[in-house]
Formats: sequence, structure tokens, C-alpha cells
Amino acid sequence: MAIIELHFYSEILGMDTQIRVAYPNEHDSTPRKTLYLLHGAGEDSSAWLRNTAVERVAERYHIAAVMPDGSDFFPTNMSRCDRFADYVTGELPRIIREMFLCLSPKREDNYIAGGGEGGYAALMMGLSHPELFGAIGSFSPVKAGFVLSSPLPGRLCDAEDLAREAFAQSRKLPGIYCSAGENQSCERSADAQIHKYLSTLPGNPFCYEFHTCPGCGEWPVRQEELQCFLGVYLKLPVVRSCWL
Repeated sequence: MAIIELHFYSEILGMDTQIRVAYPNEHDSTPRKTLYLLHGAGEDSSAWLRNTAVERVAERYHIAAVMPDGSDFFPTNMSRCDRFADYVTGELPRIIREMFLCLSPKREDNYIAGGGEGGYAALMMGLSHPELFGAIGSFSPVKAGFVLSSPLPGRLCDAEDLAREAFAQSRKLPGIYCSAGENQSCERSADAQIHKYLSTLPGNPFCYEFHTCPGCGEWPVRQEELQCFLGVYLKLPVVRSCWL
């Protein structure tokens, strides 16, 4: 397993930034799947590596985990969030695929997930670009602190707005996996409105799954939910253990 730290200048962000990549130690030319994994407020691109066994998760599921740094964007204002979203959904995939030629550009081979504020950001980015991601993982999402602009003057959009728009336009819809700690309030840990909307759609077009977890979404729980998320959408056996 290779752990790679990259530093470069982002044209969209207008600043130097960094990413961490956990890349499976496989040397054939088989196209690789990619997971974009976002951290929360007060954290940086090393958070998932320091607090979970994401290396072993990536190796088990044969997937490259790309962890961008969003420490300058949680919490922040709308214009900066828009730029960060454009970076994660546009510039970053292009840079990563130029460096790692085996990464597949296919929608069904790309996923986005995160915990806390990063969980809600993943939900927003995935729903605003359903053509890019096959599935979205949102672990103990915290709504406050990440907003995107709306086509409607004078308002911000939220996850429910984006889900409704994607569904109305009959786009290819990503699978959505959400979890929340049983000790967290629904208002803080997850967007109650989008949960109600997704869970009542006939036929479950988003393949929506919601799980309640012990505690308040601590790191061991986030790791278990990450493994469960990948198991569900990669169609592999789910391993619920802190160490694989």
C-alpha cells in the first residue's frame, strides 16, 4: 500500500494545497476505482489516515482513497465553498488521473464520502454533480458550515434542493448512504428534510440507506460506516471492525 502526499498549486482555489492518497499496491493495468474522502471542520487531509485504518480499507476494497485538504473552507462563506466544490469535482479529478493513469473516469467507478462537515459537503457535491459519482457516503453529517450558491436569486441551496433537481431532470442518480450517531440530534447530525424526502420517494431511485450508529459519530464509528458504505456499493462483504 502506498501513502502519497502531494503539494501543488490549484488554479481554482488560487492557492497552494495538498492531498493525501492511499493507493493499492497493485501493478497491473486494471482500471482502479476512486474514493474522494473529505474531512470535517478543524481537520486536514491527514485526518482519515491518522484516525482510521483507511489504508487497509482501501487495500481491501481495491480502491484509491484521495483525501483533499479543506481546512480553509470549514466553516466559511458561500463563495469559498463554491470554489472548493468546483475544485473537488473538477480540477482535482483531472490532476489525479493525470498522475495515476490507472484510475477509471467512469461514473460508476468514482465515489465521494466524508464525515461531519465533510459528510454534508460530500452530499452537496455529489448531488450537484450526479453525473460524476456512482455513490455518496455521508457519515454523521453536520449541515452548518458548508453552503453552495443557488440558481434562485437571494437564497442558498441545500441538499434537498439538489436531490429534487437531480430527480426532476431524470439524471443518473447516485446511491446515497447516510449515517448518524444515536446520541446526536437529527437537526445537527443529519439534514432531516432530505432524509424525509429520500426515504419516501417511490421505488427508492437513489438506493438510499440510512443507518443509526452508536455514540456521536466518533472516528471508530466513521471507519465502520466507511467500510459498510463501500461494501454496499461495491457489492462486497461488509466488515464491521476497526482493524481489518
